[in-house]
This record gives sequence, C-alpha cells and structure tokens, in this order.
Amino acid sequence: MGAIAPAFLLSLVLSVGLGWQLAQAIEPAVAGTVDPLQPEQQIGQQLYLENCGTCHLAVPPAVLPTQTWYQLINDTRHYSTNLTPLPRFDAQLIVRYLQFYSRPYYEGEALPFRVSSSRFFTALHPQVEFEQSPSLNSCVACHPQVANFNFRQIVEPG
Repeated sequence: MGAIAPAFLLSLVLSVGLGWQLAQAIEPAVAGTVDPLQPEQQIGQQLYLENCGTCHLAVPPAVLPTQTWYQLINDTRHYSTNLTPLPRFDAQLIVRYLQFYSRPYYEGEALPFRVSSSRFFTALHPQVEFEQSPSLNSCVACHPQVANFNFRQIVEPG
C-alpha cells in the first residue's frame, strides 16, 4: 500500500501541472460587446442583432437605460418607421438580454432615445471629446468592427 501513495501523488502532481499549462495556453474568447456574454443570454443577443442590427447599428445595451430599451422593443412605431411586431417569445428573449446588460434610469429624469442624450453613453466614453454630437453613424470612427458587434476594438480617430 505504501507504493501506491507515491504513484498516486506523482500522477496528481503531473495532472495538475499539465492542466495548468493547458489552461495558460488557451486564450479566452473576448466578447465584442462591453460586457462578456453570459451563455443564457446568447439567443437574446442573436435575436437583438437579427431584428435591430439589420436596419441600423446595434448598440450595446449599456448605452441606453433599461426603460428606454423596453419602450423601443415594445413600440412598433420606431423612429418614423412602422415595424412588424416581434413574435412575443422573441421579444421576451430580447428584452431579457437588454435588461441584463443595461442599467435602470433614475425616476424623474427624461428617458434618452438617442445615444447623444444618454448619460450612460457619456459614462462609457470618459475623457472622449466629440467634434460633433455622437450618433449611431459616428461610432465606426472609433470602433471599426461595429458591423461585427465588436465595440472593444478601438482606434483613435484621425
């Protein structure tokens, strides 16, 4: 029985060492959005991108408050365009995704429906000086991979 203990200890040490080296070799996938995506939110994000990111730039949920997202998803009159209502289950998944990654707004404050009037957008862009009022179209100047919903890759505007 004494010979088994050293063999077991040696195999345990080797397993831990190899596992640690393997863990160091694997690079974690970096999410393009501001927050890493939770697995249970993947379908909601996919539906959000398919339904909202085909007509205009899909911004990260953290840019607008939860209450704004809820109104936008449930309103078929969207910025002067009449939309076909989303299937109820799809809308619920999208709202859950947006609620999970956005922040509540203070009662009594005006809800922003444009990135330029969102204090959340301002908080996500500390010390950034904008030559013009920011809009969905101007995001690509600093975030060249927005078409892939990647807001992490940043370049200094030239």
